[in-house]
Amino acid sequence: MEKFIIIDEKEKRRMGVICALPAFLFFICVVYYLFLLLPIARSPHPIYSIEGITSHHYDTLFIMLAVYACAGAAVLIYCMVHLLKIKTLNTQTKMLWVLVLVTFMPLSPVLFWIFQVKKEPRKMPVYTDIA
Repeated sequence: MEKFIIIDEKEKRRMGVICALPAFLFFICVVYYLFLLLPIARSPHPIYSIEGITSHHYDTLFIMLAVYACAGAAVLIYCMVHLLKIKTLNTQTKMLWVLVLVTFMPLSPVLFWIFQVKKEPRKMPVYTDIA
């Protein structure tokens, strides 16, 4: 007996929000760091250096990037489990998606959702486990 999973539009939207979380958190980290460096860009003779500003705000930057890394790892595992359970994809396509997910982490879950999850049928055959 073949096992099927039913993914409706509400579930796909929820998966889209989950997949967009790492990109959103990384964007917040980059914007915060650029905001910190804004005084250097505005003044012709800056009194602070990039190293000084970075070392002064190191704790905050570290915590923000750690939160991004933990959320990114969780989303990466979530996407890989979903990918490996799909029965209709061949092995080469799965390996390509795994490489894309790992290599281009902040944006790859969004691309995975757009090009794979969003186009999946409502009722899809899946493996019972990923082993």
